[in-house]
Amino acid sequence: MSDERSQGVDFGELGDELENHDYPATPDELTEEYGDRTVEYNDGEERFGDVIEGVGVDEFESAEEVFETVMMMVGGEAADEGHSDRGAGTAPDEETDSF
Repeated sequence: MSDERSQGVDFGELGDELENHDYPATPDELTEEYGDRTVEYNDGEERFGDVIEGVGVDEFESAEEVFETVMMMVGGEAADEGHSDRGAGTAPDEETDSF
């Protein structure tokens, strides 16, 4: 995940470190190990430890869970790139009849 921007969040080298971490892991363990790393998004950046502090999760089962949680925590700050999902998937299914 290095140098990869996912949904407006750039984990940089932290992404690789999280992927290589042994799971399950608690937020406290991840904060102790990687808390000073920076997560970047469109409108700025934030310390990883600050992002996952108090997330209400007892334990992460995988790096993917960590990534998803971070993306939720930074919310609109990361996702607002002029991209809109409005209307996506709302077209009626033309092949389905109710008869």
